[in-house]
Amino acid sequence: KYIRVSSEFYIYQNREEDNKKTSKRWIKDAELLLKDISRNPENSRAIYYLGQTYACIAAYSDDMSIRDLYIEKCMDCYKKRTEMGGYDEEIFSSYMKLGQCSNLIKQPLTETINWFTQAFIVLPRAEPLIIMSELYLHISPQLSYLYAVRACEFSYPSDAYLFINE
Repeated sequence: KYIRVSSEFYIYQNREEDNKKTSKRWIKDAELLLKDISRNPENSRAIYYLGQTYACIAAYSDDMSIRDLYIEKCMDCYKKRTEMGGYDEEIFSSYMKLGQCSNLIKQPLTETINWFTQAFIVLPRAEPLIIMSELYLHISPQLSYLYAVRACEFSYPSDAYLFINE
């Protein structure tokens, strides 16, 4: 059950100090999620959170080859999650994460933009437009401007509960 609170209320959790300790748990979490998925391959939530777990492992890896391996793994999970249908906010988030990963590993801009465009198609919100505006800023200021102006036309997504980036 979801509860709406005033927009002046924020929960802040700084986990930076615990990331090394938490990173050991991520490997165990991934193993548990893989077991769950092997028993129930249609568990879209487990697939989504396996992608999230792989993304966390990648983000805090000091070894670039390990980082890239886990980025590929998380992208595979997010792709699979987008194909499964269901909860739009998870699908939106999966496309957003695919775009972020694509940009991180320096895939062609057209591919990165495609992921953010797919997110926008699933849920027309400002976040993917803002990122696309940033990506085009130094390549095509005119296109960057168009994305930014369109993003500014959106109000806060009052019908969304997860993954909102103010």
